[in-house]
Amino acid sequence: MVNLGDVPVKRSHAAAFSFTNRGEQAIKLRRLETSCGCLTQQFEQEIIAPGEDGRFRLWIQTASQSAGDKQYTCKAIYGPVDDPSVEYKADLVFRITLPEQSVVVTPKAMIFHQPNSQVTERTVDVTDLRSQRLRILEATTKSKLLQVNILEPSTLTKTERDEGVVGRLNVAVGAVPPGTHNAVILIKTDDEEFDQLAVPVRIYGPEATTDAGFDHTDDDTGKSQDVPNFEN
Repeated sequence: MVNLGDVPVKRSHAAAFSFTNRGEQAIKLRRLETSCGCLTQQFEQEIIAPGEDGRFRLWIQTASQSAGDKQYTCKAIYGPVDDPSVEYKADLVFRITLPEQSVVVTPKAMIFHQPNSQVTERTVDVTDLRSQRLRILEATTKSKLLQVNILEPSTLTKTERDEGVVGRLNVAVGAVPPGTHNAVILIKTDDEEFDQLAVPVRIYGPEATTDAGFDHTDDDTGKSQDVPNFEN
């Protein structure tokens, strides 16, 4: 277990898990199964030789979380490199106490069920509760299954603006292949502390069920290159 306790206001915090291969054969860290899509994974290496140390991190982005005590769980799935049929699991816990956030993303994650080709659209709001508010510069995704656009400021009511909503995104999903697909929406801002916000997205295609596992079809989550600019 990693318990960070009370943490300051920052856009992200990371729990680092270290381990040693005390066996006589090389092992491979095959995947991490987390309890929340709001956790971003970062591997330093996948194959660990006998006697070597390995490490990975779980990142939590604070703008997608409410304040208070949080506990997340993760299963590390690993096994011998030369025998993919053998798997072992290690249960891990990440605890953290988050302060009241100054920048909030709503919703913190998105789920789409796409049994047909009908387009489904939803919105994401970014709220800044500070007196000097950030500006959204762009919103992107590497997934070919999503379309993300920043809506005109006129879509926000005066009440929403007064409450700190600084921008709204439109997210659209059309026809998708069968199975479960995962993506991340990256929101770039002009703020030095909250320069990049992320919204994880899970899409269930035809014949998919909500208990299906990640298949990483879009290669948009789970690797270190997908968490640019996170603090070391």
